[in-house]
Amino acid sequence: MPGCPALSCIYCGTVLMAARKIDPEKLRRWRTRFYPKIFTGEKVKTPCTQWVRIDPKILEKKVTADPRKWPGIEVMPQGDIAEYPPIKPRYPPGQNWGNMDEEIAWTWDSWKEAVDEWEAVTDRIAIMSQLEKVTYPVRPIDTTACLLPYQQYITKTHTIKGLPKIYETVDVDNHLGDVKSIVEDVILQEYEYLERQEHHNKKQAHYVLGQILYSILGCIGARYQHLGRCQLDENVRVEAFWRRTGYGESKPRGTSKWADDIKLQFKNNMNYQLRIEKPLPEFLPHNDGVCLSGEYPVFTYRPATVGQFSRNMKPVWLSGHHVGDPCEFGLLSLMVIPSNTLFHMKMNRSEKYWNDIWLGASIVNGFSSLTSQAYYQGFSLMHELTYPWTGQFVLTDGQKMSFSCYQLNTMQTWKSDNAIPHRNICWYTEPQKLYETIENGKVQGLNEDCLKQMLKFFSLKPCDRGVDLRPYLVKDSDETVPPATVHEFIEDIRNKPVETIDDTIIYDESR
Repeated sequence: MPGCPALSCIYCGTVLMAARKIDPEKLRRWRTRFYPKIFTGEKVKTPCTQWVRIDPKILEKKVTADPRKWPGIEVMPQGDIAEYPPIKPRYPPGQNWGNMDEEIAWTWDSWKEAVDEWEAVTDRIAIMSQLEKVTYPVRPIDTTACLLPYQQYITKTHTIKGLPKIYETVDVDNHLGDVKSIVEDVILQEYEYLERQEHHNKKQAHYVLGQILYSILGCIGARYQHLGRCQLDENVRVEAFWRRTGYGESKPRGTSKWADDIKLQFKNNMNYQLRIEKPLPEFLPHNDGVCLSGEYPVFTYRPATVGQFSRNMKPVWLSGHHVGDPCEFGLLSLMVIPSNTLFHMKMNRSEKYWNDIWLGASIVNGFSSLTSQAYYQGFSLMHELTYPWTGQFVLTDGQKMSFSCYQLNTMQTWKSDNAIPHRNICWYTEPQKLYETIENGKVQGLNEDCLKQMLKFFSLKPCDRGVDLRPYLVKDSDETVPPATVHEFIEDIRNKPVETIDDTIIYDESR
């Protein structure tokens, strides 16, 4: 500091006042502003970059400074060679941070180190789920008008009309004849022959979809190995949490002073979910031009402008299966639009918004489902994907069907595009009718193209990616080496002892 004497930075006021006869009041003001940070032998270096030589006998005396305000003096001998502390880099190594503030980047890096101390996936998820945060819920189907740009931005999704070219090589013409007659019987049985109670009529589309699903599996399941070994679940709970950057100017509720991202939480019950042992093939290479530069709308206004309001929620990630299940990768997820949501959409929204509502549901369901699956393999907000995740999704209201394919290329949506250029991709088709009407006990206008696409989704074979599927997990642990078969996994669950048993129950061990 210019004009500041070297003795302005002290620990022991009494000794130096006696030696230099400095005014006590001036010394008190200097003490509150400066203090020596580095002790090297008999010299004291101060923030004003000057050196004060002190008698070694003085350093042996008792320090009279207040221990509540000043740390203790530690004398470190100085060698012949000057030693300097390592220079801290501007950003943490190993990742691309773009133009992010250095303090925020180091905070994220410290969080990553804290999570890495836990080896098990379940422990990592439990640690990341502890804090309750101001979060914006993401609905699986939202009928709010003009919401599609917001849904694309928070998931960083580029949309492509049509389906990936990989389905051009999948031939299902041999199965169409058998499946067509079965689907007609299922539709007639559900809408013509069965009489359900009133509360079951609301779930009629769920029953129709389930019967079609079971019929297709029974018809072609024996011809494909992955279908014979897959797992099928009903009413699957899927939840995912993530962050999205870009809200530094609008500052909606939930953003902090040092970060410009909002927190988002998705919750849904998938009607049906098929899982397999190996991942599906990638639809596009990870570094393809579309994955790196695909366009998506920028929506950095407050979410409240499109009817999205925050709540206090804890982060949750659920993929619909146990950690260590042999079938950890999704083959196909099917979801039915609830009857009340469908009624609200038709009554309060113009028909020109209907396709956007269907597409928005495909985007958020695809992103969230694949994100939760990736968390079960050791990836997270701090651990970026090393290979793309792919999934197939079907959305229906019982008569119309919309097909979509989603490729998850990045989960670090809390970083800017100059740090993480990857975009997530969603291929989609507009809703098309599975059939026209039912007249005189017959299904009229059954759509063969719709059946073919459904069969192609079932027939797409998984593949060996040739990469480490769990790069962030400790090798040879129980979570990196799943059971070899589904039967072994079931037997392992059965053989585990029951931890808690009611004392009032008496078991006959002789049987």
